[in-house]
Amino acid sequence: MTYTKDFIKKKILEDDRWLRRGILAIYSRQTEAEQARNTTIEDNGIGFNGVDAPFLSSLARQIQARDWLSEKQSAIARRKMTKYAGQLEKIAGGKL
Repeated sequence: MTYTKDFIKKKILEDDRWLRRGILAIYSRQTEAEQARNTTIEDNGIGFNGVDAPFLSSLARQIQARDWLSEKQSAIARRKMTKYAGQLEKIAGGKL
């Protein structure tokens, strides 16, 4: 199946599992230094932006530890993660 940017946005907004998997997929493509510092260091078009990196990186670690987000965390993450649908489309297509 081919996943489009619009399809991914819709799934992120509706499905907790897609949200968690999306966060982890983007986080896993951050560099080790970026993950360690909860920030964006390299301008390579991959990973979270500088504003989102601290919050979404903390959620990624929380998901890794217990595969769970609160309703409030999920609501904020959904708004932020829709902007990463293009990266997720590339990841799904094997281009990242």
